[in-house]
Amino acid sequence: MSSQTFHAAPRWNNYSRTTGSKLTHNTAGTSPIEESRSETQRGTCSSPRAYLHLMLRELKRRGRLELETTMIDSAQVRAFGGGDRSGPSPVDRRKPGTKYTVLVDARGTPLAMQTAAANVSDHRQILSTVVRYPQIGGTRGRPRNHPAKLYADAGYDSNATRELLLVMGIEPIIRRRSTPHGSHLGKVRWVVERTISWIKGLRRMRIRYDRHPTIIDAWNHLALAAVCFRILCQPD
Repeated sequence: MSSQTFHAAPRWNNYSRTTGSKLTHNTAGTSPIEESRSETQRGTCSSPRAYLHLMLRELKRRGRLELETTMIDSAQVRAFGGGDRSGPSPVDRRKPGTKYTVLVDARGTPLAMQTAAANVSDHRQILSTVVRYPQIGGTRGRPRNHPAKLYADAGYDSNATRELLLVMGIEPIIRRRSTPHGSHLGKVRWVVERTISWIKGLRRMRIRYDRHPTIIDAWNHLALAAVCFRILCQPD
């Protein structure tokens, strides 16, 4: 991908001209999961989750996803006014904060994200984020339901987590705590840190104002969809 400045604000009107897909509003009253499954097949969207799946489907159709290898990392933002999924931030003088845990593919394309209180440990978020790994269509064959490898930093170091990931069929490549630097995992993991910086570049994600978990999840999906759209518009 080009090293030029990344502008994350999407231009949705250009998307239908690019891919021939339509973006519509929800009038049927169906659940977000049902919408994302049915509407991505029809090429229409009426929920934030469906926007994200539509972008990922198009990226996969163009051969711009590497889903076998994934990376995970987290970042904290201030939660203005507190609310659900907020807690005292250990890095911001215990002011209310939220932790974003992001899962990306080998190219840095965001696949899933979840939010938790800022004081929740990283290793308690890794499994609940990995199970959000999306099954993406767009090409022949059955979609993957989990990655083959998962890279993470020492914040996710846990023997129990490693064992559970192996049971799930995922090879954990996690740096152990209290070991000297020089694992060279940063040469692979830098893409997830770049993606997190893109997400935090969105003003609505830089400071969390919403309090209800449904609204928080909706903005998460829209933010990932915006990043995927910009990746889609970048030259190969």
